[in-house]
Amino acid sequence: MLNLIIRTFFIYVAVIVVMRLMGKRQVGQLQPFEMVVSIIIADLAAMPMQDEKIPLLRGIIPLIVLLCAQVVFSFIVFRNKKFRTWLNGTPSVLIAHGKINHKILQECMVSFSDLLEAMHASGISSIEDIDYAILETDGNISCFKKPNLEPVQKRDMNVQVDNTSFSLPLVMNGEFLQNYMEFSDKNENDILSRVRSAGRTLSDVLYSYVEPDGTVKMIYKRDEDRKRSKRK
Repeated sequence: MLNLIIRTFFIYVAVIVVMRLMGKRQVGQLQPFEMVVSIIIADLAAMPMQDEKIPLLRGIIPLIVLLCAQVVFSFIVFRNKKFRTWLNGTPSVLIAHGKINHKILQECMVSFSDLLEAMHASGISSIEDIDYAILETDGNISCFKKPNLEPVQKRDMNVQVDNTSFSLPLVMNGEFLQNYMEFSDKNENDILSRVRSAGRTLSDVLYSYVEPDGTVKMIYKRDEDRKRSKRK
């Protein structure tokens, strides 16, 4: 039993590492060859978990080979347009200027219900409101409204707005978020000075973020949470 637990743990870690190195795509965004690799990895990982007679390396080595193949294919796809088109295919226009292309629907094996589902997911209530519908290479259907139905933008009304409307997180659970801080004009010393002026330490900061107008907001841990973390 202990041997099975150890084998399962090592295979689990190996699969996580391989999938992490393959990239951050979600399942719905995988290209066909990426989906194939994911399915094979699942099968390869299951075999040494179920059969203790299979050496652990025989389960890990194929994972490494698949990872290398994935990296090579991704590099070629990035560099070679013809190979990328052959491997991933090209987007297909299902609706153009409000007219449904039934021939393309049949060739791509997209049912009318699939089209309606994508339309509803895009917030479009009537198929007559669609200007273009495109079947992407990852299998998703992108729907675009007719120009006269698009909502009014602030730029259309000549309204002046800030360059960004996104609040950048700076600190979470007492740790600086460097991948966000590099896009902010705030540095670690700015945050630390604010924390010290409040009579706190960085470990007391539950969450800190900077507003689009440059205002830094701090959310501190509750006193009972501070005591609990110190005991740990």
